[in-house]
Parts: sequence; C-alpha cells; structure tokens
Amino acid sequence: MNRPVRHSSPGFVDVEDRAWRNACFLFAATVFFGYLWLAYRKPAHYFVLVVIEDGWVDYAVAVGYGIAALLFLAVALKRRVLAHRLLFFVLGMACVVLGGEEASWGQRIFGFETPDSWRQINVQGELTIHNLEYIDPYLLTRILAWVAIAWTVCSLIVRRVVPAGNPLVELLRPFFFPLGVMPLFLLFSLFALINRFPGGSEVAESMLAFAVSIWSLHCYLVYGRDDPIRGQTAVIAMSVLIIVVVALSGILKHRWGNDYPRWHLNFAMNVSLPVTGMHAQVEDVYVYVRSHERLLMKTTDLTFALHLLRTGSDERAREVAASALDQIGGSDLEQARTAEDHRIIGILSLLADEPEKATRAFDSAEAYDRARLAEAHDPVDQGVIEWSLARTSLMSGTDDAATIARTALPKVSAATSSTRNGIRRWIDCIGLETPFAQCYMWVEITAYELLMKDQAVTGAVD
Repeated sequence: MNRPVRHSSPGFVDVEDRAWRNACFLFAATVFFGYLWLAYRKPAHYFVLVVIEDGWVDYAVAVGYGIAALLFLAVALKRRVLAHRLLFFVLGMACVVLGGEEASWGQRIFGFETPDSWRQINVQGELTIHNLEYIDPYLLTRILAWVAIAWTVCSLIVRRVVPAGNPLVELLRPFFFPLGVMPLFLLFSLFALINRFPGGSEVAESMLAFAVSIWSLHCYLVYGRDDPIRGQTAVIAMSVLIIVVVALSGILKHRWGNDYPRWHLNFAMNVSLPVTGMHAQVEDVYVYVRSHERLLMKTTDLTFALHLLRTGSDERAREVAASALDQIGGSDLEQARTAEDHRIIGILSLLADEPEKATRAFDSAEAYDRARLAEAHDPVDQGVIEWSLARTSLMSGTDDAATIARTALPKVSAATSSTRNGIRRWIDCIGLETPFAQCYMWVEITAYELLMKDQAVTGAVD
C-alpha cells in the first residue's frame, strides 16, 4: 500500500515518500561501501577489471544515461507546461550526449571508423567531443561536480525550507533533486573533486550516471504519469531499473568489451594504487597479469620492476628485471624487432646491473631508427621516428633528447592529435614540468631518474 504524500513543513508538500527515500539511501550506501570493499580488497585485479576502459562500469554508465534519456523524454511528452516540456527535453538530450560520448557513439559496437578530419583533432582518435585536443575532460567533470553540489544545496533548501506557493519555486520544483538521490550526486562530487581514490574518474562517472538514472525514474514516476507511483511500487521500479542496467551492461561488456584490454600495470601503479599507498595490491595485479598470457604486454615486467625500484625494493626490482631478460632472451638482441623492443631490453638491463648489454640495446635502437629515418620521405613519418630517437637518447643518458623531440614536433602537425599531444607531454615530462604521476611516458621518465642516480650505463655519456 502506497504511503500518502506527507507534509514535511507547514505549507510544503514533499513529492517523495519514506520507502522510496530509504531505498535510494540504501542503494547509495551499497554503491559506496561496495566500491570501498572492491577497491581495497585483495587481490586487486577484480577492481581493475571492473573500472578499466571498456569494462563493466563504462557500459553501465552508457546504459544508465540511455535509460535516463528515454525517461526524461517521456516526461517531456506528458507535461502540459511548456517550460517543463522544454527543460525535460533538454535533460533528455543531455543524457543522449553523455551516453553517446561514454560509448564513443557506438563505434566499438557498430565498427564504423572515425573520419580522418576528426581523428586529427581527437586525442584518442574516436568520434567523441570530450576527447578533442582543445577540451579538458577532467575540468568538465570538476565543473559538473560543483554544479551538482550547488544544485543539491538549492534542492535541499527548497525541499525542506521554502514553503509551497512561490511561483518560481513551483515552476522549477520538478527539477530540484529529490532527497533520495542527493547522496549519489554528492558521492559523484566527492570522487570528481578529490582525485585520491583508485579509479577515481571512472568511479565518479558511474556515480553521476547512477544518480541521473534514478533521478529520471523519480521524475517519470511522479511527473510523467497521470497517476503518480510512490511507495513500494516505486521501490520495485527502481530495483528493476538497477537490474536492467546491470544486465544490459554485462551483455554489452561480454559482446563488445575490450577482452584483450588496454589494461596494463600503468593503470594500477601510476594512476591509482601508489597514490593511495596500495603498493601491495600492485603485486597482486602483476601476479594476475603474469598468469594470464593474453593480458601480458611488452612492458609488463619492466613496469613492475620500475615500480619496485620507486618503492625502495631495489633487490626485488633487479630480480624481476633479470627474470624478464632471461624469458625474452635478452642476451640475443637479434629478436628485438623495433626500437621500442631494444629500449625495453636496455632499461631491463640497467635494472639488472648489466650496463654493457644496455649500451648495446640502446645503440641498436638508435641504429634501427637512423635506418628508418634515411628511408622516410613523409614529414609525419620523419617526426615520429625522430621522437623515437629522442626517447632512445633519453635512455642512453645524452642531453639532447628534448631538442630532438622539439625538432620532431612541427613535422607531426598533420599527424593525429594523440601523437602531437604525446610528444608535447613527453617533452614536459623530460623538463620535469609535469608531476611524475601524470607523465605520459612514465616508464622512460623513471629510467631517466635511474640514470640520474648514477645507475646509468657506464660510458653512455660522452
């Protein structure tokens, strides 16, 4: 039996009942404590699997916005007041944009390519707006967080303090947050503004999507029907919404998710875990990746070894590096196919205290790129190769790496945005103008710092 609409103060009518509000509070608490349990438990790879790009959270966010868009647009069709119709339509279209951006407008699902003109200015080479080289998505997220806080405060005042009867308040009343969803909007703001949580940005996006989808359901149940639904029926509707989001995102992840993911240890070590002191979880992730061949990347062992070095485990770092060299046959550099392969062997050799082998590897990397540069005629190709030479120069301890990279930068003006920005950020990292945790080529910067600690290749600097 539905509870009657209750009066929280004289002359003020509350549009949500206790059952709905308590269910929303319970969901918010479940999401928050579930996140804490998953993020800080061992082994840590479960958390990485959930929040990785193209993982379950990504698809849940897209599905949540898609459902919210349908609900907001349904409310827009039912409202008689023109202002309500317009505002709910705007909310619906905003959810279409947010969901489309999160899912890259279905590129991975439908398999269509990004137009060349758009690829040139998109950092990830996708058909998205928030990844354009002139847009800072993190700044946009922080702005949304402050807007959510401000609107939550306004909504709380209106819901609990302002009496009914004010024409402007009555006009905007459907658009103020109900009390039940306020904790979710505040959780979004918390994760967006305090970037000290594992997977912070991905988790913040999911909190916002959950908050918006439940808010849209509230609007549909209360303002989108001739007979508003409240009480236990509303709680059941919310439960169905959550189940649908979880099920659809799971299906999408299973069918189109990045099963051979962009998941590498940089995500765990550089962005999230060490920042919060979660060094033990890094080894859990490494052990898990090492036991699943399809997840291995060229830099897996190197990344972990450098992490150990930065956390004071020098002997363990040497053991990992030496083991990696044995596994790839580091004594035989003939199998190295690219300059990057040679550089990886060189840095591993540094870590394993084999400076002569490192010297040969860096010399081979430079010779490989010099030969490619002699045959390259396209300016973009030349610029990319020169950038590779700069990276080798940095590793071998010479002081002209930044100069070489700056020479390469004008040549890649016609390259993709990700390439241009990659070179710019790399130059910033070399100049130590960018915090270590934000460096684009953090593996190489760590190796550079290693060189500066007199653990460099003997005789590498003339």
